Amino acid sequence: MAAERPNNGMSSYEIRISRLLPRAPAIGMTDAEWTAIREHALPEGFRYVVDDAEEVVEPILLYLFDKCVGNAKIQSVGNTQLTYCKDLYEWFSYMAVAGLRWDTVSTEDVETYRDRLLGFGRSIATVRKRLIVILDFYKWAEKAGLSICQVDEREVRKIPRENSRDMLAHTNPGERHAESSRLLPKDQQTDNVDALSVDDIRVVSEHLGPSPGSLGDPRPSRDRIIMHLALATGMRVHECVALTLRQAQGLIPNATYGNSPLRITVTKGLNPRTVMIPPQVRADILTYIDTERAMAIRGTGSKTTALFVNAANGNRNRGGPVTAHTVERNFHKAVLAAGLTRIGVVAGPNGAEYLEVAKYSFHDLRHTFAVAYYQELVRQGRSEPWVTLKNLLGHKHLSTTINTYLRSVSSREAEMTDAITNFMRAIWNGQTT
Repeated sequence: MAAERPNNGMSSYEIRISRLLPRAPAIGMTDAEWTAIREHALPEGFRYVVDDAEEVVEPILLYLFDKCVGNAKIQSVGNTQLTYCKDLYEWFSYMAVAGLRWDTVSTEDVETYRDRLLGFGRSIATVRKRLIVILDFYKWAEKAGLSICQVDEREVRKIPRENSRDMLAHTNPGERHAESSRLLPKDQQTDNVDALSVDDIRVVSEHLGPSPGSLGDPRPSRDRIIMHLALATGMRVHECVALTLRQAQGLIPNATYGNSPLRITVTKGLNPRTVMIPPQVRADILTYIDTERAMAIRGTGSKTTALFVNAANGNRNRGGPVTAHTVERNFHKAVLAAGLTRIGVVAGPNGAEYLEVAKYSFHDLRHTFAVAYYQELVRQGRSEPWVTLKNLLGHKHLSTTINTYLRSVSSREAEMTDAITNFMRAIWNGQTT
């Protein structure tokens, strides 16, 4: 295997696929040589990268081998391995054009690459995923002694403890902390804001499941409840699934407005805030607890404190806490089943490919709440609607709220008619949807 040559800015790269070994050794090969080859051969279908001299790019190969073949949690050959390979292939291709060496790049070089991707219209989610692979690659290379590049900058944040969720919190005194990279673009830096229409909300709700307590429809109502919870409060998906049974059972309606204030601490950015749960959403949650949730954990011995759990007819971990991934996946399926699609551009092996993708993501429920609530605050004559919206969304800085939603509110003002604001007002006032 040849090591990568020094990059002079003129190299180009290709992704190759390993083939199945022949059944018998070549003529003249000893048994020991044939055994060694078979022991060290790449799995069939494994992707790797070569340069324009047909030499294997060794650091990429070694990283992919350690990451995939040497990791029981990742398939040796599959979409994940292909994604890692593509991300590093594009990074090395960029360095070739920029005249950079992979083992001497700086944090500024990675920042420039990040900004160029964003400038070319790549979604923030795509850029984040690609940078995560690149940063992990350099972390691995440093540990392996192949590079001394320290291209990442980390920040440490304190995590507030959620005692009601952690039954053994008393055994773990002291502060907890989370590390994150400063290089990763923020989730709401440039992504477009897309709000659901009234008709879209209704049709997606129907595909997610029936209203709690509905007769004649055996489907679970959990995902429908979570959708309406996010729609009515602006909560993110991980904030919804982090709710506990105790929090739900402790909801007390306000004597004047009927909404129930709920303090949440498991939030993005770890900034606690209070959300208001409408009466109908509260009623649906309590019905879910007494019926669907109780049935899901019956006979399982589950002692989970999570509010939302895997259904009784689930394939895995029945009665255990539902994950954000499961909720997002089911929402995605419901959007597609409702026929709500658009044409999206994705990176393919031969360049850009145009595919039909889901029109909405779960996060668009939060966008819908934000845009509709802003219109409602304006209707009420609030002098500083952005400040109120900032607090409801849990943004640390007012500029985040304005930069994220101002463009959308302006561009969608004609679309955000009385229909959507009246619909959302009905949810906030506790009327059924």
